Amino acid sequence: MKTNMLSSLVIVFMIGIISIGCGSNSTKKSKLAKQNIKEANANLNQVRKESQEELKIKAKVDWEKFNKDSQKAIKEREIQIEELRARILEINKEEKQKLTLALDTLEQKKKSLKERLAQMDKKLKTNMEHINESDEVIKIAFERAFVHDMNELIIGIRDFWKTNSINK
Repeated sequence: MKTNMLSSLVIVFMIGIISIGCGSNSTKKSKLAKQNIKEANANLNQVRKESQEELKIKAKVDWEKFNKDSQKAIKEREIQIEELRARILEINKEEKQKLTLALDTLEQKKKSLKERLAQMDKKLKTNMEHINESDEVIKIAFERAFVHDMNELIIGIRDFWKTNSINK
C-alpha cells in the first residue's frame, strides 16, 4: 500500500512537472509569437510610411511636369488665337463679326482651361503633404479631362477657317 501510494505520488509529481514544463514552453512560444507580431506590425508600418512618401514624391514630380507642359500648351494657344485675331482684321466687316464671335468662344475655352489648371495646382500644392491614393485618382481624372479639353481647343484653332467657311 505504501508503494502504491508512493508510486501514485511520484506519478502525480511527474505529471505536475511535465505540465509545468509544457506550460512554460507554450508561454515562451506565446511571448515569441507576440514579439514577432509586434515586429511584423512595425515593419508593415515602416513600409506603409515609405510607400506614402514615395507616392507624395511621385505625385509631386508628375504634377509639376504636367502643370509645366500644360502652361506651355496654353501659352501656345494664346499665341495662335492672337495670330487668328490679326488675320481677322484683314477681312470685311460682315465676316469679321462672325469670326470674332467664333474666336471669342475658343478664347473662352482657353481661359477656362487656364483657370481650371490654376485651381487644381493650388489645391494640390496645398494638399501635397497629405496626398493619398484617392487624391491621386482625382488628379489623374483631372489630367485626362484637361488633356481632352485641350485637344478640343487645339482642333478648334486648327480648323478655325474650315469651320467658319472662310478661305483665308
